Amino acid sequence: MYGLHHDPKIWGDPFNFRPERFLDSNGKFVKHAALLPFGAGKRSCLGEVLARNNLFLFFTGVMQRYSMKVPDGHPRPSEVGEGGLSIAPKRFEIKVKVRN
Repeated sequence: MYGLHHDPKIWGDPFNFRPERFLDSNGKFVKHAALLPFGAGKRSCLGEVLARNNLFLFFTGVMQRYSMKVPDGHPRPSEVGEGGLSIAPKRFEIKVKVRN
């Protein structure tokens, strides 16, 4: 999955955050055939709907209540993960502040 979602032949610049790559000329979401975060076919994730709903609720709740940034003098988080059974981000520092 990592290889598919980070293939420069498919995405051009896979390490740049560009949500517009999934929008048509009218600003509507267009599903890309190579985007398979929950797998496909017989082996697709049974909990996809639950996961999508929970991720949306959690992420929007956090973003509404807090602002986050890298503390001054600290490096930005690495785009290269640490491997194991799954790929996880390397440790990094972040400053979280309650929004007014």
